Amino acid sequence: SFGEFLPISIENDVYQIFNCLTVCAVAGGDEHQIEFDRVDVKGKVVFKPKKGFECNIYCLDQLRDAVESFGLKGVVFKALGNG
Repeated sequence: SFGEFLPISIENDVYQIFNCLTVCAVAGGDEHQIEFDRVDVKGKVVFKPKKGFECNIYCLDQLRDAVESFGLKGVVFKALGNG
């Protein structure tokens, strides 16, 4: 499991928020660009850094493609690199 969905109620409507529980080691970078340890990322489609930048969630193209193919709403993806 990469995380958990938690229900939240807003004006009598119930939504789900994703709490990412999977972390990966950071190999380098700064607030503008982050580089993850490639070995640690292997097999993880969604993750957050072990230290620094914890408020961000990162994913592989595999997850983005699945979200888009199912037409899910409320998620925004931003490409970070090509490496």
